[in-house]
Amino acid sequence: PSAATLGNEPSVAVFLSERHTKGEDLKAYQRAIGWQRQIQHIFKVDAKADCLTRFASGPVWTFLCMAFIILNIIVIGVETQLTTVHSINQALSGQSRSASS
Repeated sequence: PSAATLGNEPSVAVFLSERHTKGEDLKAYQRAIGWQRQIQHIFKVDAKADCLTRFASGPVWTFLCMAFIILNIIVIGVETQLTTVHSINQALSGQSRSASS
């Protein structure tokens, strides 16, 4: 067998070098289209801005808003589920009363 393969299977060294090359290709692609620069400047705030502006433009405010949105989705889902179950139970109990009369 050659150094690159062991039988029909590629060696670990070849696999790791291909994986490393693909990772570098992705990083080069991201740099070429400007993703790296955009991500670095996503929370950049003017140093002369007031405290409220710096807070609202920073990552803390962004993640706080995301947390509240997710929490709101959960609360609305639970509320909808409970309202639906309550309405179905009322409808079914009304049907059973009218059937027994």
